[in-house]
Amino acid sequence: MTDASDSQVFMDKIIGLYNKLNSDDMDYFALLGLSRTAITRDIEAAFQRCVYDFSEQRIKAISDPDLKQKAEFVVQKIHRARDILMDYNQRAAYEQRGYREEGPQDLPEEDPAEIAKTLYRKAKTLYTRQDFATCISALEKAIHCDPKKPDYYYLLGVCQSRIPTLKRDAETNLLKAVEMEPWNAEHYAALGMLFYSEQLLSRAESYFRQALEREPNHAMARKRLEEIVGPEKKPMDSVKEGLIKAFPSIFGKKNK
Repeated sequence: MTDASDSQVFMDKIIGLYNKLNSDDMDYFALLGLSRTAITRDIEAAFQRCVYDFSEQRIKAISDPDLKQKAEFVVQKIHRARDILMDYNQRAAYEQRGYREEGPQDLPEEDPAEIAKTLYRKAKTLYTRQDFATCISALEKAIHCDPKKPDYYYLLGVCQSRIPTLKRDAETNLLKAVEMEPWNAEHYAALGMLFYSEQLLSRAESYFRQALEREPNHAMARKRLEEIVGPEKKPMDSVKEGLIKAFPSIFGKKNK
């Protein structure tokens, strides 16, 4: 057989296998040239023969891009066939499904709220790593799955506030968190920091004050507010100042 005819046989084999795999006319046993009673030793031997027939060198030598893509698909399926058939549990499930791959109808439905929780946990890790773009993407997906969690909007807003072009979006999401949890000082403090970073100090002051109304010991809100307006006087300080004005000689005396 000449090189040209051998090449044509190889191309015909690729097209034949590709078409059969896409039309579900070929299961994984048939792809590897096996009977459905094949044992582990037979499966491994058949897999090695297929790997040899569809070697990386032969695939790279294909000049037609479409044919090369089909060959790569066949190779992928050969590896998938080995993985399924060599694993007892996967093989049993494959046979129970009528020798077909797992489809969407075979997968258990995942609870969107659980998906959202997983994405939120991932987002918190990404935030600590300062991978803000990926964090935002994960949180947007989490909110799509479960739009009723204020924590998701809060973290999304905080993360967006770290990116200059997304600060408007940050305000929107932080306000959403405030709407959902008006008692939570953290949401107001985050809005305060957003406006503080933009030097919009009167708006920042307002939100820091609202945070302190809800949590008087909120250290960050107190610190930033003092940076804006100076230390706030305690009630006894005002009383003492009044007494000093009324009796300056008493409070002005130095201890001897």
